[in-house]
Amino acid sequence: MSASGRQGADVALKNGWLPRPRHGGRWTVNSIGRVRTRGHTYLIAVISDRHGSMGAGVQAVGKVSRLVTGTLARQD
Repeated sequence: MSASGRQGADVALKNGWLPRPRHGGRWTVNSIGRVRTRGHTYLIAVISDRHGSMGAGVQAVGKVSRLVTGTLARQD
């Protein structure tokens, strides 16, 4: 979630990650939070699984949260 706001954004979040034996050891990475930036407040949950590494999952979650907040901000 912290990737979705620009520097100085007000972010409150809860992240979670772990390798899942039932998915062959691939990673589940989630982020849920509130982001206040650019005059907007967003409540966002990004839930993902089956990443080859924790880093890959973190990058995917960051990309999705940036895309969502960027798209919503442009619609105002």
